[in-house]
Amino acid sequence: MPQKQIKSKDRTVVVAREFLYVGFGDYKVAIYSNAIEVLEGLERRFREMIGDKSAKLVNKLHVLERNGTYCFSGTDGYHENERSLTIILNSVSKEIIHNLVVANPHYLWVHAGAVSCDGKGVLVFGSWGRGKSTLVTNLCKYGWGYLSDDIAPLDINSGNVVPFRLTPFVRKRSEKEISLNEVGYLKKIEININEKNMCQQPIPIRAVAFPNYRFSSSPLDIADCPPAEAATELIQRCLNFKDHRATAVRFLCNLVNNLPAIRITFNNNNLSAEQITKYIKPLL
Repeated sequence: MPQKQIKSKDRTVVVAREFLYVGFGDYKVAIYSNAIEVLEGLERRFREMIGDKSAKLVNKLHVLERNGTYCFSGTDGYHENERSLTIILNSVSKEIIHNLVVANPHYLWVHAGAVSCDGKGVLVFGSWGRGKSTLVTNLCKYGWGYLSDDIAPLDINSGNVVPFRLTPFVRKRSEKEISLNEVGYLKKIEININEKNMCQQPIPIRAVAFPNYRFSSSPLDIADCPPAEAATELIQRCLNFKDHRATAVRFLCNLVNNLPAIRITFNNNNLSAEQITKYIKPLL
């Protein structure tokens, strides 16, 4: 397929026939935009998932800019008019992920990050603003393998977590304690993961971690999480529970009954990837 280059002042995005393709597994989503800033923003977010031309096209999204307003529409007829680039990028990113999740229902999709150590995977679960991306990226800086920071596909048959390598973004540190509602206003910073730390293949799950970010100066705390609590939280984080139902419940309950589950409470001053590694590694 012929390609053309769309250039801005500081980088070039390669687009096939005006479309940017984001793919996972055997499927891809095509995105068209007349706004270079939209293509660049999506290219940054899905950098490791771009350019699979052989995959089956499941949806085509259009993001058009007219007089400073972005109009987003997909084949489902969804439309959104927005002047904020950040908001429109978030909306399009969610739609891309939704399409890839729907196209791959054989996986159990969960709202979680995932990292690996010595070929063994750790799922990092947590609600919005609890520090999943912060914990994942700090462990990767320390040498852990990166699978995802936010969305993870689980293979129920093998017990593996499959790489879904979104570019991680973490919220800029606040100098004062703020409420959970205020966390959403903190600026997000893109984190570059070393290519050698990018996992290419599915990894067997060997532990589950629940991060809990605190603004207080309390010390780093790592504690066991009871299986019943862990299973409840895992089930709540399923994105396609209706596709699996009882099978998902059995899989997740067996996961936390047979594997270690821990809670990690930290803040920016005491998050020590070295200490966490020393605690988790013997459990794997």
